[in-house]
Amino acid sequence: MLGMYCVHHKPKHVILGYLLFSASIQLKLYPFLFVTLFVTDWSKHARNLGRLAAFMAFNFALLFVLGFERFLEMLNVLWYHTSGKNLWVGNHSIQSFANLLAGSVPGQKAAWSGLLGDAWSVQVLVLAIVLTSFLVVLLASISRNRAGLDGALLLACSVLALVLPSVSHDYTLALLPGPMAIYLGQMGIDPDPKRQAMTNLLIFVLSLAYSSTLFSYVYKPVWLGNNLPMLVIILVTVAVMTRYSGERSPNTMVVALS
Repeated sequence: MLGMYCVHHKPKHVILGYLLFSASIQLKLYPFLFVTLFVTDWSKHARNLGRLAAFMAFNFALLFVLGFERFLEMLNVLWYHTSGKNLWVGNHSIQSFANLLAGSVPGQKAAWSGLLGDAWSVQVLVLAIVLTSFLVVLLASISRNRAGLDGALLLACSVLALVLPSVSHDYTLALLPGPMAIYLGQMGIDPDPKRQAMTNLLIFVLSLAYSSTLFSYVYKPVWLGNNLPMLVIILVTVAVMTRYSGERSPNTMVVALS
């Protein structure tokens, strides 16, 4: 977040912003999913592509700082975690949810049969929904091309960071409150009462889904134990709201830390 703030609101500290972002990627690879939030002007295609290429090359080179053997060791660790070794109700990744639903976990009975009883089919289906929803939000952000941080895109990237990694335990849900507050803080008032009523309904759905993630699986019904469905609902709702109210100006543009 501090890196985003530097890039969007402190032009003199852009390099510092990218260095902070690079540090987060070296600690945990998934922050790279937030890379679209570091674009300040979508109309400058050549500059954006150049910065992205340089940024990716710099971070790839950093992976070899400790030597090639450590790089191979990191790949082995990543392969271990992607091979389905952390499948449980508190892991809200797409992979974990699909295997739990299909009963691919030893000792776990399948919750569904047919298409939803196949873990691979569930993963493809959920991934398609997630990526399509994110693409809708991204294209809307590009078309608006507003100055500052886009709350909808920030929330969408946060959900991606929670569901795409194969290991994503409940503690990572701490990523959500900030983006959720920024997104809702940027919502405007629609002059059309009918459209505003629909927006209010969508905000209620969004808030309900988010509230479910605040409680441990221990205190929720079994069918609500895994948070993946609620995270997908959040992303889909944001995508619908983005398209439905894409032309409205926000009441409050959040400029954090200033």
